[in-house]
Amino acid sequence: HDLIHGDVEFNMDQFDDFVIMKSNGIPTYNFAVVIDDHFMDITHVLRAEEHLSNTPKQILVYKALGYKVPQFGHMPMILAPDRSKLSKRHGATSVEEFRDQGYLPEAIINYLTLLGWAPGSNDEMFSLDDTVKVFDFSKMSKKAAIYDTKKLTWLNGQYLSSLPLDNVVEAATPFFVKAGLVDEEIIKSRGEYFAHLIDVVRVRVKTLVELVDASTYFFKDVTDYDEKGAAKHFKPETVGLLQICYDKLAALQEFNLTTTEQAYNDIAAEQGLSLGKVIHP
Repeated sequence: HDLIHGDVEFNMDQFDDFVIMKSNGIPTYNFAVVIDDHFMDITHVLRAEEHLSNTPKQILVYKALGYKVPQFGHMPMILAPDRSKLSKRHGATSVEEFRDQGYLPEAIINYLTLLGWAPGSNDEMFSLDDTVKVFDFSKMSKKAAIYDTKKLTWLNGQYLSSLPLDNVVEAATPFFVKAGLVDEEIIKSRGEYFAHLIDVVRVRVKTLVELVDASTYFFKDVTDYDEKGAAKHFKPETVGLLQICYDKLAALQEFNLTTTEQAYNDIAAEQGLSLGKVIHP
């Protein structure tokens, strides 16, 4: 900004044929990034290997302007599973897209940390503080990292289950509001119930979007069933079993996670069935 407006002196002769401004009035990347990094006191630049060709040009600009040159490091590229260049056709590629799909910041940071780098142990879950303590650039892989959303989704499920409940409730609330299941009045009047609901469901899902989908029957009547599940479990012979389950639950003096779980275990034992045969119908 200062350079463009002439408040800083420098010798243009040092730049020879270097273009600093495009015809649309926007400074060129290799020029602007040097100015930006300098005024932000950037000491280390760590970026993808595709910037290798930019680095010597930027070093020349630093020296021409009399700026201290930061330390540069280059990381392996992130490729799609088929080892092609990552693009939209491979799914979400921006932080905003991952956020909208229900991924937590902690999981995204953790996943990015492990792309092209490993701590030298079997640990896979790292907080940002953990990463700062153990990160060692010498352990950066020289091979391209493979973009694997399955790993990210698994990590997200781990964080959904293990983060403090208040954190998950805060992150999940906008998704429930967007789905029309809750509003500010419900959260205010039934906040404890809402938090408990999320605590029960969060261990069964992998993203915040899935959390909402798995919670709809707490707010709306069930109007349809999964087609494959219904075909497999809704059969004439299960009618009697459902009646037994109904009677057992209705007779409970206290209705909670422990007592209902025990009720189903008792039914399975009494009927000589596996627990799944009782639960799924």
